[in-house]
Amino acid sequence: EPGCADHPYSDCGPFEFRDAIGTSFAAPQVSAAAALLLGTDPGLRPEQVAWLLERSAVDATSSTGCAVCPAGRDLYTGWGELDVNAALAVLQSGTPLPPPDRYEPNDDAGPWSHAVPPLPRAFDATLDYWDDNIDVYRVRLDKGRRLFARVTPARSASIRVALWAPGTKRVEQLTTPQARVAQSTKVGSQFRLAYRAKAAGTYYVAVKLVRPVREPVRYRLALARS
Repeated sequence: EPGCADHPYSDCGPFEFRDAIGTSFAAPQVSAAAALLLGTDPGLRPEQVAWLLERSAVDATSSTGCAVCPAGRDLYTGWGELDVNAALAVLQSGTPLPPPDRYEPNDDAGPWSHAVPPLPRAFDATLDYWDDNIDVYRVRLDKGRRLFARVTPARSASIRVALWAPGTKRVEQLTTPQARVAQSTKVGSQFRLAYRAKAAGTYYVAVKLVRPVREPVRYRLALARS
């Protein structure tokens, strides 16, 4: 159809596809954009692809047609309107990407947590408030042994570290009053936790980013026991 070259497909296609909204139309466009990014750099991790698509989006505000949308990410339009060219430009510009997080997925207790090798152990990981705001690690403790956890964020961030008891199925859900057995305190720029096990079993260390920040937060988790 004449004049369609510079317009979205939904404006130029058959009547039933015009003015279309919803995930049925958004998902294939985002998938195609992700494919283009991976075609440019096949080594990208899923969280890096998401970061490129989200942070390069065109923010929807009152000045761009969304009267109820504040500046920045919002609950009405998320990061904004997909801009494939901008995402490719960011990738090709050499802009540093969030480092890969090799411990993912580790978003809940049980099999969804990451098994920590014998302690002491220290490793680096990343939290993203919008897409991955909690990491969960499982450690084995004998009765009477003490666990020490220390989280050091690479930059200022509000983080909470909590320890969940053996048998926990879902962190953040207090199925029993004793499910969460310890919680961190802030010491300088670090978040620290200490706990003496009252029973032997597999405990879950949950590291959560509790306040929104635009960019992912890199942190170092150090675990030890005595």
